[in-house]
Amino acid sequence: NVSIPKAISGAFDRHKTLQNSQKGKLDAYSAMIVSKYLNSAKDMGNLEATNSNFKENSEKFKYNPVPLTKENRKAFENIETQYVYSTEDKIFTDGKIKKIHFVDANITVDVKDIGKKYNTRPLSKLNRWLLYKNIETQFIYSAKDPIYNDDKIKNHVICIKGRIPRGAFKFNTKLKEVTIQSGVTEIGVDAFRGCTSLEKITIPNGVKEIEHSAFSRCTSLKEVTIPNSVTGIGESAFSRCASLEKITIPGSVETIGNNAFWDCTSLEKITIPNGVKYITWGAFYGCTSLKEVTIQSGVKEIGDNAFYGCTSLKEVTTPSSVTEIGPLVFYNCTSLEKITILNGVKYISWNVFKGCTSLKEVTIPSSVIKIEKEAFSGCTSLKEIIFYDGVNVHLKIDRVAFGNCPNLDTIKYKGYLSEVQKSMFIYKIGRIINFVQIN
Repeated sequence: NVSIPKAISGAFDRHKTLQNSQKGKLDAYSAMIVSKYLNSAKDMGNLEATNSNFKENSEKFKYNPVPLTKENRKAFENIETQYVYSTEDKIFTDGKIKKIHFVDANITVDVKDIGKKYNTRPLSKLNRWLLYKNIETQFIYSAKDPIYNDDKIKNHVICIKGRIPRGAFKFNTKLKEVTIQSGVTEIGVDAFRGCTSLEKITIPNGVKEIEHSAFSRCTSLKEVTIPNSVTGIGESAFSRCASLEKITIPGSVETIGNNAFWDCTSLEKITIPNGVKYITWGAFYGCTSLKEVTIQSGVKEIGDNAFYGCTSLKEVTTPSSVTEIGPLVFYNCTSLEKITILNGVKYISWNVFKGCTSLKEVTIPSSVIKIEKEAFSGCTSLKEIIFYDGVNVHLKIDRVAFGNCPNLDTIKYKGYLSEVQKSMFIYKIGRIINFVQIN
């Protein structure tokens, strides 16, 4: 006496030929065909109730023709693929189920992918909530992938091969912790520029170039280790990373580009390794917390403005490999107390130490043949100049090289200093000087 719902009667109508041949009765196989047109587990129950031959109908399916629920899970105990019909369907990963098929999206995946903590395919609005609800790490397969950052997703892994494209993640404020997988060889121009929430970046060995402004304005970035495969740090690569406290530069790097670390106001210590040949224009301009700089041998040139305005820097020694210290290199480094220039430098350019009001002592080698205009101008605490291995007989000093140095009164030197040279110092410095010969 069970009434037959419209869904079942409609299914019967679609099998008129079969009904006619069997006088209105369906066999068990045909019941499975009818089941494909049903909409709910209730319809399945009603179908099975119409004929005792249909009692094991649901157990014969390898997939569920109706949405799977806690209540009907046991009825479909032999299915190997779960069909998901809506975002509200519960996904089961137990028993014999090996694959999940999302009907609307026409996507089939292995059950093991559902349980992963990361996405094995690009995220989209659809599969973010259907397939990867519980992932903790988002894998990014192209620069076009939408970035998700919520209570569950906290880390991002970039799986792009070759070069991370220009501006790939520019101004993306959702990135916090990023790991770049091996296979990347270049980090392109502006790749992460303006990612203001980025706190941690892991760069793999194999990357050769960090290009122009790659991490510029990443204001939350605190620490970066550059792998020993990188040969160049591009212009403004880490400029205005105001929270950057530590950067490790490997010996493989040959050039630190213009403004590479400009305005990294939290950076306190930097070591320039042997492999670096050029510290270019404004490399550490405005790094106001920089207290300690170690420049190892190998550097040939310290470019203009390289340490301009590093107001916490106290002491610097330039290696013998340096041949030229460019203009304004240590301009306005107001805490700089001592500078030692090792033998090798030929030119001390204009305004190099201008405004270094704490500078008390300068050591100059015999290789120096020219001290240019206002090189030490405004060094109001400067008391003595030491020529530790003799004064170059060809040394030329600009008339205002030591302008406004009211406390400079002593020249210490090794070897012989002629009366003509002594007169030159008195004339250039503009006052009586004490000349002290040292061993």
